[in-house]
Amino acid sequence: MINMKKYSTIILLLFVGFSLTAQDQEKFKEILTKTKAVYKNKQAFEFDMNYTLYKASDLNKAQESYSGVYAKKGDNTYSKIGAVEYLQSNSEFVQVNHEEKAMLYTKNSEYAAMQDPLNLDSFFDFFGKVSVKETATGWTCELSELKGVSQLPFAKMEITIDKNYQIRKQCLYLVQAMEFIDKGKEVLEPAILEIKFSGLKAFSSEAQLKLQEYIQKSGASVKPTGKYKNYELVQV
Repeated sequence: MINMKKYSTIILLLFVGFSLTAQDQEKFKEILTKTKAVYKNKQAFEFDMNYTLYKASDLNKAQESYSGVYAKKGDNTYSKIGAVEYLQSNSEFVQVNHEEKAMLYTKNSEYAAMQDPLNLDSFFDFFGKVSVKETATGWTCELSELKGVSQLPFAKMEITIDKNYQIRKQCLYLVQAMEFIDKGKEVLEPAILEIKFSGLKAFSSEAQLKLQEYIQKSGASVKPTGKYKNYELVQV
C-alpha cells in the first residue's frame, strides 16, 4: 500500500508563486489574478476533488486513488482528502486523521494557510520557468526548473484552468521516487500525483465548518469532543 498520507499537505497546494520573465509570465499572472477573483468573490461554495497516484512510466493505470471535498463560507474553510479532514475556523486550525485516530490543533496562521488550496499566494520564487498553452477549453500552465535548494516535494507542476477561470486539474511531479509493487516485488519509480476538480457547487457543508464539532475548550485547555473524543490531540 502506497502511503499517500504524507502528501496530504502538498496535494491541497494548488499554486506556487514564482519570479519569471517573458510573455508566458505575464499571461500566467493574468490568469492567476482572474482565477483568484472567482473564488474570492463568492461568499460560500464547495467543490469535489479526486486524487490519483500514477507511476510516471504508466499513466494509464492508477496506483492509488482518493476522493475529496473543499468547502468555504466567509473566512472559514473545510477540506477532506481520503481519511484526513482539515478545518480552518477564523484563527484556529484543526487537522483530523481518522486512520491514525489523531487530531492536530493550532493557531499558527502560516501552518493553516499552507493547507488551503485557494490561498494562491502562499509560495513564491520556487520555479524558474513557466509556460502557458491555450486550449479549446482554457489553459494549461506548467511551472518547472526549481531555483536553488527547495523543500518542495515536487519538481514540476501542471495546472489546468478553464475559460471560467476555475481550476480543473493539477499534476505534481514528485521529487522522490515512490515504492510500488511490480510483479510481487517493491520497486522505486518516479511518480505523478493528479488532482481533478469539479466545478463550483452550492454550499452544503455547514456542519463541517463548526469548530465545536471537533474540539471543546475550557480556558487554555483544548480536547477532542463528540465522535473525536477518543482521538489523540497534538497542539502546536
